[in-house]
Amino acid sequence: MLNLKIKSRIIMDGIMLFALIFLSLNHMTSVSVHEVMSVIFIIIVILHCLNNRKWIKNMPKLINRQKRKGLLIVNILLCISFILAIFSGIMISVLVFDFLNIPYHERFLKIHAWSTRMLLVLALVHLCMHGKMIMGVLGKNFNPHAPRGARHCNNSKRTRSWNRRQLLRNT
Repeated sequence: MLNLKIKSRIIMDGIMLFALIFLSLNHMTSVSVHEVMSVIFIIIVILHCLNNRKWIKNMPKLINRQKRKGLLIVNILLCISFILAIFSGIMISVLVFDFLNIPYHERFLKIHAWSTRMLLVLALVHLCMHGKMIMGVLGKNFNPHAPRGARHCNNSKRTRSWNRRQLLRNT
């Protein structure tokens, strides 16, 4: 059985993925639905960042690890595109942030279109980079045929991979 923390992360990540896909199909919804869903999406992303604050806090330590540099770069670009999408979305808002009385500029619409496309691409890259971990969690916890110990993320042990020299030495 999944513990509550892992369940909440999986549910939140799933909601975030579907919300992002739904928001990218803005031609299928009205502007008001798009803006309200965008505010909800912002709240979900903030909760996602709060859930992963330990990883965010350890970012400076991750810079030295070659394996994690790619993920770090993707996350920084994802953050930049998210901030650009929020800012430009507020600038072109006609409903939710109408009280700000911001004059409409075509360039903010272009920035919003570009940054949201980048956000979608980078979110998919981010998801793919975490794919092995996600499949491990889902596979171990939702596979009814898996051995009992393998269902729990913390209880599973990694198999040791040996190189040729170690294999010859131990035989």
